[in-house]
Amino acid sequence: MSNVFQVTPEWCYAMNNIDYVRHSIEPLVQELGVAKIVQKLAEFRSDTASQHCEQTLKGVVANANDTVSNKLIDLILNAINKMLPVIEKLLLEGIEFEIDSKSLDKLMTYLDNSLVTMRNQLNPDNFQRVLGIIWNSVSFKVENITLSSLNQKKPPQFFKHLLKIFDVLIEFFNESNDEAQEFRKSLELYSLSTDELIHRYHVQQCRRGQGQSNEDSNGDCGQLTIRAMILKNQGLLKIEIMNCRSLKPVDSDGNCDPYVKINFLPEDKFLNATKPRTKVQKKTLYPLFDETFQIVLTNDQMDLKDALIQFVIKDQDFLGKNAFIGESFLFMNRIKIAKDSEKLMDMEQIHMKLAKPGSGNDSKIWDVIEQRSLSLNDKKAKEFIKRQKTRMG
Repeated sequence: MSNVFQVTPEWCYAMNNIDYVRHSIEPLVQELGVAKIVQKLAEFRSDTASQHCEQTLKGVVANANDTVSNKLIDLILNAINKMLPVIEKLLLEGIEFEIDSKSLDKLMTYLDNSLVTMRNQLNPDNFQRVLGIIWNSVSFKVENITLSSLNQKKPPQFFKHLLKIFDVLIEFFNESNDEAQEFRKSLELYSLSTDELIHRYHVQQCRRGQGQSNEDSNGDCGQLTIRAMILKNQGLLKIEIMNCRSLKPVDSDGNCDPYVKINFLPEDKFLNATKPRTKVQKKTLYPLFDETFQIVLTNDQMDLKDALIQFVIKDQDFLGKNAFIGESFLFMNRIKIAKDSEKLMDMEQIHMKLAKPGSGNDSKIWDVIEQRSLSLNDKKAKEFIKRQKTRMG
């Protein structure tokens, strides 16, 4: 680190001196009695001459202020431009060699030493000014690294390291503005595995479904009614699929042959869980299923944060592929944990709107999955995007 640019006390003195000159210009004008000179000029010459002189002097003062301010900014930017290559080098080393590497320690030590010198030597206004510019430069550098890394098709693990470093920088600079938080959200998505991204997409769909009004265009696929309860002592989830209403017709005769398939998400956490489906109800848009299923689950699965139950309604076609009608999601933690003595028939009915998957046009999660399916040739992402687009119709 001995050969890299270091902020020195002399640089800080120069900053303070230039800033002192900037703040001294207006008092100097007053001390010189410029206002009296202008007034006397009006008395001995004319008001026009006086006004012309006053405007000229104001222009000179404004230009002097601008010149000194620009010199101050040039001095700051010159120092920061010398710091940035060091910061970028240590940033990249910290990402490549993971969060516990010495490179990250070197980066934080370098920043800390520079800021300690500035804080001790600069006046408060200049220190805050420099601190803000350094943060903007560092965060901009992280954004550039992110964009170039996306173009280079870096894996999620790379962005996971970058996210950890960005969090350290946010804490170090004590920055929590909206712009930084918005970028952090994007960086976090890039750091997730494809399984995690897909689950976040489903969670988002579930939350949108819960807040959906009757006028929502993609919520007009009908309604599903169920009952459910958890018997934790027995490790059981009981679900009664009761009925559907106002399903969209699929067959040419204006009917459909619907059935309900139950899935548990995220899939990788429920690999051993049974995924039941109802019997097919023939030629109806108002099917009565009245089927009850008992699914064995572990306590970890029942307690899993953001665990979802997905209900997929399809039309059975004996001559072709079963057609997607609609889907709905239910958070596992919305289901009542019942006593062993309680009955499923006593549970409150849950009415869920059926919808097709969201188009994803306003979803950053969708964009990241789609980007991954193309740039990283991710098979799981490809299959997901293909399936969802088919269901969107």
